[in-house]
Amino acid sequence: MGRANWSNLGTGFPATMNSVVNEIIVHNDSLFVVGLEMTSGGIVVTNKVEVWDGMNWTNIGQANDIISTIEIYDGEVYVAGKFDSISGVQAKGIAKWNGSVWENLGDGLRYNSIYSNVIDLHVYDNVLFATGIIDSAGDISCEGVAFWNGSTWLTIPSASFLSNYNMFMIEWNGELLFGSTAYVGPDYLSVDIFRWDGIAFSCLAVKICPMFWILKFTELTCIAAVEMYSIMAVQFDYGTEVIG
Repeated sequence: MGRANWSNLGTGFPATMNSVVNEIIVHNDSLFVVGLEMTSGGIVVTNKVEVWDGMNWTNIGQANDIISTIEIYDGEVYVAGKFDSISGVQAKGIAKWNGSVWENLGDGLRYNSIYSNVIDLHVYDNVLFATGIIDSAGDISCEGVAFWNGSTWLTIPSASFLSNYNMFMIEWNGELLFGSTAYVGPDYLSVDIFRWDGIAFSCLAVKICPMFWILKFTELTCIAAVEMYSIMAVQFDYGTEVIG
């Protein structure tokens, strides 16, 4: 077997300063990347969406705040984060690219009427789920999670136990898993994993972990945690485990 090698993509994620890539996804044989540019002092100057077609980079959008996540739903590209406009289009927390222009999703996703911080997007059961610091989607109230069916925002009732902080999603065994964190003290966070089977929630695991360790809790560790119980035990061996 030949040895594989890394190679760059042109000049790399286009940036005149330091750059950060938040998420990558493939769509129509192109690579869509969301990220930001910042100064050496950590000041963010650009939040953008770039597309690599195999030969060249093309910028298709710039938002006025962080773009955290990207997903493909019904053949269109959706991005979400803390912004309320992208390339001149007013779009609160979430927007879609139809191949030529950006569009909003009604009144979008908000927290305290104006602010939102969408953490993750995921397609499950033919709808687009969004999680994060949100308490309203369109004209309805929600508790950290809502979903878009292509024309209307809907929400899951009785989801108040889901944390409004650092919530990621992954599909596993036909169910949608939510991994979230919540403060439980000055130096500790609770790590919770819940599963949604399309009808109801149930608790998979709850852990209390030191703050320094929980900074590692991302979508990747959520994936590892649910692949098999033995991996969950390794990932979560800093706290007390409750399996539901």
